[in-house]
Amino acid sequence: MFGRAAKEKDWKFDAEGQTEAVNRLLYVVENGEGFALLKGSYGTGKSTVMQQTAHELASLGRQVVRQNMTSLDCRASLWHLCGALSVFSHTDTDTSALMMMIRDELLARASCHHQTVVLLDDADFAQEDIGSVLHLLTSIAESSAGRLSVIASAEQPMAFSLQKHTSLNVRLDPLSEQEAIEFVVRRLAHLECPVDGVTDTGWRAIAHLGGGLPAQLLRICEIVHVVTSMQPGPIDATLVHEAATELMPQAA
Repeated sequence: MFGRAAKEKDWKFDAEGQTEAVNRLLYVVENGEGFALLKGSYGTGKSTVMQQTAHELASLGRQVVRQNMTSLDCRASLWHLCGALSVFSHTDTDTSALMMMIRDELLARASCHHQTVVLLDDADFAQEDIGSVLHLLTSIAESSAGRLSVIASAEQPMAFSLQKHTSLNVRLDPLSEQEAIEFVVRRLAHLECPVDGVTDTGWRAIAHLGGGLPAQLLRICEIVHVVTSMQPGPIDATLVHEAATELMPQAA
């Protein structure tokens, strides 16, 4: 169990689009830009890009704060940000006080020449419009002499007006058919799953069912893993579709 968990953690796939997105976000930080938005439909790998960006920034000595905004309201997101910034706050601290505490902490870091990067995952899945949080952070960034950068990920542009603050829009698109096949091949190899019996039509069917979305492809990999352990013969498009229909009906 622990061996498998370690392997899962170590597995990584860098598609061209994801690598480019990470590099563009790193460019935003290196140039001291205040705000960037990473857009992409569900399953295109936004969280993976944010994780890789955080890892790269940390290795470069940047102070990284990463917060998933799903289901958080304005006050809860501020309270969690205080915690991530190691700013002590009581559970009953009001919104205005939390904003001032975050502002003071980030500007103090900037005055000490510390560069901080705030990564907000799934910003459009917050419980309510968090435009006030984004306004706060981008306003601080504009006063930080390039020492604070804010990067948010979202499926769609948020109600928050981005035109004034956004230095760069980065979009993640679905994987191409070839990239999807490479994704699945590498994933199954990582799982030590024999794939010699998968035919060309089988690979194309897998790529089609995945829709170019890494999240969906990971689920299909689990199906293929099961099928290859039970099916000694060739795994073609028909078998792939039958297995997907049985084990993951919404994919078929």
